Amino acid sequence: GRDGEEATVDVEPQAEEEEAVEKEVDLVYSLNDRPPWYLCILLDFQHYILAFGGIIAVPLILAKPLCIKDNNIAKSQLISTIFFVSGLCTLLQTTIGTRLPIMQGGTFSFITPTLAILALPKWQCPASTVPVMLSVQLHNATNALQAERSDEIWMSRMREVRKILTENSDCSILEKLLLHLRSRIMKYSPKL
Repeated sequence: GRDGEEATVDVEPQAEEEEAVEKEVDLVYSLNDRPPWYLCILLDFQHYILAFGGIIAVPLILAKPLCIKDNNIAKSQLISTIFFVSGLCTLLQTTIGTRLPIMQGGTFSFITPTLAILALPKWQCPASTVPVMLSVQLHNATNALQAERSDEIWMSRMREVRKILTENSDCSILEKLLLHLRSRIMKYSPKL
C-alpha cells in the first residue's frame, strides 16, 4: 500500500464458493472411501456384464470379413482368445501397470482399418462351396481337408491384418518419438 496503508485481502467470497461447490456435489463415496465388500462384488459383476458385450463384439464384427461367418469353431477360437488376452492385460495392468481398477478389452479403433484391409480385392472371401453346416462337419471331423482349408483362409487374413496394423503402429510410435526428440533439440538450440 501507500503511506502506511495496509492492503486487505477479501477471503470470504472464496470460502463461500468452495462451500457451494461442496454442497452441489453429493457423492456417495469420495476418492479415498471404500465401499463394503458385498457392494464391490455386485459392482464388479455389473462392470463385467457391461464389458462382456464390448469384448465379444469385436470378433463377431470381424467374422464375416475373415470368412468365418458359418464356422462356429473358428468364432469360438477368436472369442476365447480375446477373453484370455483381456484377462491377461487386466491382470498385468492392475498388478504392475498403473493399477487402475479397470478391465482391459478389445478396441473398436482397429475395426475400421481392419475392415478396409479385408475389403481389398486380394482378400475377398472365396465363393462358398462349403455347406451351411460346416461347423457340425468340422466338429464331427468328417472332412478334415475342408476344415484345414477353412482355417487357413481366416488365419492367413488375420496374420496379414496383424502385420499391417503392427507396422502402422510402429511407424506412429517412431513418428511421435522423432517429434519429441525434435522438440527437445529445439528447446536447447540457439534461436535462429
